[in-house]
Amino acid sequence: MISYEFQTHLPKGKDSSLNASSENKELYVQATHFNNTILLQIRLNGEMDSTYEVSSKGLNPILDINVPLAGNLGNTGGDYDDEEEEFVRDHLSDYQVVTKLGDSADPKVPVVCVQIAELYRRVILPEVSGTMAQDNMQFSLLISMSSKIWRATKEQSADDNDFGKLVFVLKCIKDMYAK
Repeated sequence: MISYEFQTHLPKGKDSSLNASSENKELYVQATHFNNTILLQIRLNGEMDSTYEVSSKGLNPILDINVPLAGNLGNTGGDYDDEEEEFVRDHLSDYQVVTKLGDSADPKVPVVCVQIAELYRRVILPEVSGTMAQDNMQFSLLISMSSKIWRATKEQSADDNDFGKLVFVLKCIKDMYAK
């Protein structure tokens, strides 16, 4: 069992969907690696109110093609239909997200969980020396987090800065392993 921790404050631009009356929003990230499971806790001011289990399913274990996340970004200069020649990988179909505790109707959280799982599969697990570094990278990820990170207030639209929040959380997870 190996454990990692990271603690930071949310920048003012990232916590606009949270209660504006409180200033310091503390984000605490902790990961505990077991033999075949990673327990990831993402706390906002010490609170966690939802738990999700992310496991590898779909075509990923069978067909592990190393395709960039954005597909083929280069222009080959040929006049042909890109849809016929290019294989686009849907990473959402590679994982199964099961809500253990929390709002199962929230459409944002499964996407967040899949992005965290992709970060682990592509970046973190290959870099962590000897820890679960297997050829097929089969692992289960148990994510407990505060859903308040993704909630919007009445004054703003539902998707206001969600991408920025996701990038910030992913960066915090990656920085946790850099220490």
